[in-house]
Amino acid sequence: MPLLKIKIQPEWLKLLKLLSVLVMYILAYQFVEDYLAPQGNASMFFVATGIALAALLLGGRLYALSVFFGSMVIHILNGFSLWVAISIATGCTLNAVLGASLVTYKDKFDLSLPSLSDYLRLIILGGILGSSIGALIGTTTLQLAHIIPPERYFSELMFWLIDDVLGVVLITPLILVWYKMPSYLFTYQKVLKAALIIVGTWLVGQTIFLDWFSESLALVAKGYWLFAITILTAIYLGKHGTLLILLMVAIQAILGSVHSIGFFADDLKQTQLLNVYFYLISLSLVSTALAIYINERDFIELELRESEDTFHRLFEDSNDAVMLAKNGLFIDCNNATLRLLGYANKAELINQSPTKISPIYQSDGRSSKEKAAEMMAIALRDGYHRFDWHHQHVDGSARPVEVTLSKIMLHGEPVIHAALRDISERKRMESALRDSEEQFKSIFNQAPLGIALIDSLTGQICAANSMFVKIVDRTVDEVTHLDWISITHPDDVQKYLDNMALMNAGKTTGFSIEKRYIHPDGSIGWINLTVAPMLVEDKTRPRHHCIIEDITERKQQENAQLFLLECGYKQSGEDFFASLARYLAETLTMDYICIDRLKADGLTVETLAFYVDGHFEENITYDLDIAPCGCVIGNVICCFSENVRDLFPKDDFLHEMRVESYIGTTLWGFDGQPNGLIALMSRKPLKNRQLAEALLKLVAVRASGELERQRAETELRIAATVFESQEGMFITNADCVILKVNQAFTEITGYTAAETIGQTPRLLRSERHDSAFYTALWQSIYDTNVWRGEIWNRRKEGEICPQWLTITAVRANNNNKVTHYVATLIDISEQKATEEKIKQLAFYDALTNLPNRRSLYERMKYSINLAHREGKQMAVLMLDLDKFKPVNDSLGHAVGDQLLQQVAEQIKVRLRDVDMVARLGGDEFVVLLDDISQPTDIEHVARDIIATLNQPFMLQNNCVQIGVSIGISLYPQHGDNPEILIENADAALYFAKKRGRGCFAYFSNELTQVAHERIALETRLRQAVEHQELRVYYQPQIDIATGRIIGAEALVRWQDPTVGLIFPDDFMPIAETSNLFLLIGSWVLTEACKQGQQWLNAGFPSLTLTVNVSPQQFRRSDINNLMATVLAETGFPATQLELEISEAALMAHQDQALAILTDLNNQSIQLAIDNFGTGYSSFAVLKYFPLTVLKIDKSFIKDIPLLSNDMIITSTIINMAHNLGFKVLAKGVETPEQLAFLQRQGCDSYQGFFYSPAITAEAFVELLRKQMV
Repeated sequence: MPLLKIKIQPEWLKLLKLLSVLVMYILAYQFVEDYLAPQGNASMFFVATGIALAALLLGGRLYALSVFFGSMVIHILNGFSLWVAISIATGCTLNAVLGASLVTYKDKFDLSLPSLSDYLRLIILGGILGSSIGALIGTTTLQLAHIIPPERYFSELMFWLIDDVLGVVLITPLILVWYKMPSYLFTYQKVLKAALIIVGTWLVGQTIFLDWFSESLALVAKGYWLFAITILTAIYLGKHGTLLILLMVAIQAILGSVHSIGFFADDLKQTQLLNVYFYLISLSLVSTALAIYINERDFIELELRESEDTFHRLFEDSNDAVMLAKNGLFIDCNNATLRLLGYANKAELINQSPTKISPIYQSDGRSSKEKAAEMMAIALRDGYHRFDWHHQHVDGSARPVEVTLSKIMLHGEPVIHAALRDISERKRMESALRDSEEQFKSIFNQAPLGIALIDSLTGQICAANSMFVKIVDRTVDEVTHLDWISITHPDDVQKYLDNMALMNAGKTTGFSIEKRYIHPDGSIGWINLTVAPMLVEDKTRPRHHCIIEDITERKQQENAQLFLLECGYKQSGEDFFASLARYLAETLTMDYICIDRLKADGLTVETLAFYVDGHFEENITYDLDIAPCGCVIGNVICCFSENVRDLFPKDDFLHEMRVESYIGTTLWGFDGQPNGLIALMSRKPLKNRQLAEALLKLVAVRASGELERQRAETELRIAATVFESQEGMFITNADCVILKVNQAFTEITGYTAAETIGQTPRLLRSERHDSAFYTALWQSIYDTNVWRGEIWNRRKEGEICPQWLTITAVRANNNNKVTHYVATLIDISEQKATEEKIKQLAFYDALTNLPNRRSLYERMKYSINLAHREGKQMAVLMLDLDKFKPVNDSLGHAVGDQLLQQVAEQIKVRLRDVDMVARLGGDEFVVLLDDISQPTDIEHVARDIIATLNQPFMLQNNCVQIGVSIGISLYPQHGDNPEILIENADAALYFAKKRGRGCFAYFSNELTQVAHERIALETRLRQAVEHQELRVYYQPQIDIATGRIIGAEALVRWQDPTVGLIFPDDFMPIAETSNLFLLIGSWVLTEACKQGQQWLNAGFPSLTLTVNVSPQQFRRSDINNLMATVLAETGFPATQLELEISEAALMAHQDQALAILTDLNNQSIQLAIDNFGTGYSSFAVLKYFPLTVLKIDKSFIKDIPLLSNDMIITSTIINMAHNLGFKVLAKGVETPEQLAFLQRQGCDSYQGFFYSPAITAEAFVELLRKQMV
């Protein structure tokens, strides 16, 4: 059974040590008190003080507790009160603490006391100074406790101090020195020698201090004997034996004095043991100091011997050649020198100079003698110098060496210590290293991988090759000022740091990872990073080397494949192209992405995804000819790495978006033709073109497939949509058996799919077509693969209906045989009905339901042919309604249309069934009379029509009376075709109107001539407008009261270069029928305003210029905008412009007229009503219009003073106009009587031939000048 092992915990061990010191302290005190203290006196040897100081020096201040409690217990046991015991214990404790603190303060103190300074430090600081506080506190406490009288205070203080010092001198060094006993003391010879000296010393002490052998040696037994013995002990036994002998001698001396025997028998009585104190202290100090000095000297001598031995061994055994030189000559050398230089013995080198073993010149060209003297001088001056040198072997060969010169003292004289190291191999290796370094630099810089050295602690890049710089896209200077972390993608930093931590901790010998780095422009690259530690001399700055391979292209291809796998084949259509655009933008750091479909014209594209700055824009269509995309179509890759805007200056998009670089690729269809493109654009130059091209080629395949899929899907969708369209469709096999029909087929034919499938198209035959029809149908299919045309089929319920049928043959690709027939049929029943309706509309007038011009011509052709065959006559009557235009203008178009309808009905009821009435347009009608036997029949019909149409018509509560004029042409006398007969009837109609209306006239050759002249006049008038042959004449308007010119009316004239001046009555009717009146009216207005402004600029007084506005111009043109434009262009004041509007124009559509006049009045234009009294207006209506002037028609003026009725009417108009606030102007004043009448009636102004006809602008100016004189 194993023995029980007790394991003491550190806390208990510490407590055990404290208790041991406490017990030792008490026992030592008690031993001295019991054996070494005189009866009734305190001990002169306070051993406990020495123990206390040694305990604190060895164990620390914790042992102050043992001292305190030990002292307190001792003094309590010796009968002292508690406070006295505590006070003395405090003094003893402070004694030890202060002594230990002083001894160990600042300077390093060796507890083994190897030197005299350590010993003296201990005695002075720990003994004398340290013991002072304890003696002071203890003595003071005894006096305060009245244990000692005051007169003994200082003597007790001195004795206490001496006791403590003696305890420190004898006990503390003994404990410190013997605390760690060296093993060399316990050899047999030393133990025997120590035993003899200790026994001898003991016997001598016994003799001197205890009176042994007193009878025989009484006279010679003196105290100084011990000095000789302790000195001998110090020499032979050192400090360990000396301290032990001193303790033994002290005990013997104190015992002798206590017992009053021996050398100090009377000292107790005489000096209170002071002599013993001083003797022991002196003996101890001298002996111990001597012993320590001897030990210190022996130690130094030993070190010197060892140093000399070491130097000699190093000198002789050194692999490097070592030489000693004095005064420029060698005084010694080692064997390595002989081997290096090839000499047999040292004698060959001793007393030789360095030039003996050196070539004449060194490698730098300097003399060896001169350079050697310089090198040794430097060594003697600085104490040290190292340099390279070439020595010479005895065989004459050179030996490159590294020389280290050191100045040493040998026997008090300076000597040069020269260490020569053969560096031949080093030189060879240096050369090889230089070659290797050059090769390494070449490999380092030209390596296809990036290589860099990295500070393992900071991550700073210490060196990098050119490929590394290229991969990270920085300059060399930028790279060496970067730390690796700063260019690493944030998401990859931790992974990098974790691997670095494992490598730096020695857990891995390196690592390899894939990580992202950041380009200066913010784009992301991928590298494969391999890192391994480097062995460097500076262990505090570990480094590692890293190798990087640019795998951006591979990663992007992998990511692209992953994108296509995870996204591309799951998405389609717009979702796929949008995802692809976003992926390309983020992967290649591009600003604009376009994925386009090529349109059918091959010249334009439409975007399927348009990605701009992180978001999608609306899809657009653009032309290829001005864009770089035009260069892409048909090419695998098209790239412009920079300055693309300069190459395509017409592309606004490139300039607006500041595009700098462009790369694109064509998307190809399965047929090998381009069907789209992908374009990538950036505001920065394209750096990695190769990467972008590779990625584009990869994704283009999938994008092309997606476009083809969309196209096929669209075609299928269209096909399905077409098949289910509103057109009926059916599909048969090659034998014409129906395989499928759509819903529209069922709706058209009435047959369901179940009733049709398996049948042939014969099911629909109507038997309306013969065999030749079907033969031609199949022949067309055979020749052209298609037949289309109109066919009549029978519906299920038996109804026969027209259909438009298209049959297409579908042939196999391999053998061109027909596999199917696809037929479409459209029900054209409604189309046929519409055609009939259109035919009806084409031949009949929509308003009156009478035959129109086309129908008339067809009927006339038929009637002419019939009359020609049968030799009969026919007549054409051209009718034109009189006064229809005033009715239409004044009462509106609705009333006019109603009038035309009633006229048509009245004419029809006056004709025979064989006759025909047609409306050509407007108020023109034609009556065709067939089978005329007597000319009187024609006249009868004409007069009947005239009489009928002269009757009043009731139109919307308005009683209207019109008339009709008729022109007649006869077949065959006046023509043999419809065109000539109509033209001649029209000529006769014109003549009838000239005769006074309300009558008819037959055609003659003279009438033809007039009609031709009228047509020629219209042609000439158009040319006159273009050639600026029209002129404006001005008729003065006179103030009746003053007789001065106050205005003028602008009147148009035609200055024909051949005929001369033509008046308006001869050409304005033609202008009104040819729609030239709008152009002429605008021209007259503009010319009048220009002329008026010129007169104002010339300084003539302000005049009112009057311009006539025809009813057509008033209604049909934008009169307000026209006025504003003309006034703005000419600058003529609106207040001096007056517009004349006829009664008819105002009465037609009064609300519209009021709005127009109000706008004109708002422009400050003056308004006048012209020809008042000839129409249907009244003052009750006129008062609502913003008029300023009322003009009396000349028809009321011309018969004054002959007709009293005209005078009454004129007077009434003037009075009523003035009452309503209108000014009155009389037109057509030609006699003084007329002017006098108007003056009497208060008329405001007039115009007419009495003063002046209309004259040119130049003549008008002359009138103004005369008036101004």
